[in-house]
Amino acid sequence: MRTRRQVLALAFAAAAAAATVSLSARAQVLRNIPATAPAAQLTVNSANTGTLSTGSTGLVRILLLGFGSSSADIRFAPGVRILSLDGRLLPPGSVVGQTFKVRYQLDLYQQLLTAWVVSDEDYKAAVAAQAQSPSQ
Repeated sequence: MRTRRQVLALAFAAAAAAATVSLSARAQVLRNIPATAPAAQLTVNSANTGTLSTGSTGLVRILLLGFGSSSADIRFAPGVRILSLDGRLLPPGSVVGQTFKVRYQLDLYQQLLTAWVVSDEDYKAAVAAQAQSPSQ
């Protein structure tokens, strides 16, 4: 038979183990960013508009921004999703004036549909991959 103290100690140990597992699960956010999603810097100007600064990213720059331009104003699609590094949804109205390094997708009307905020290392890797891509 176990004493009350042993039962409480086991319950506490189980709760601590469960908390550790849930914390480690939160730290590892699994995000599926399409390989074709270009990289850019997104500045949120209002709840409906932003500015994409792409630098020299080839075909995306030519199609979206025009020749000789490295940034363009862009409208947000209805239901736009801006996802933070830890997978949380950032409402555009709450991040007005902020700039993020993102990988993004546009809808059929060339409006921003989804933007994934990425780390500096991921952003640099995506820009390097875009620069070396033969299709761009």
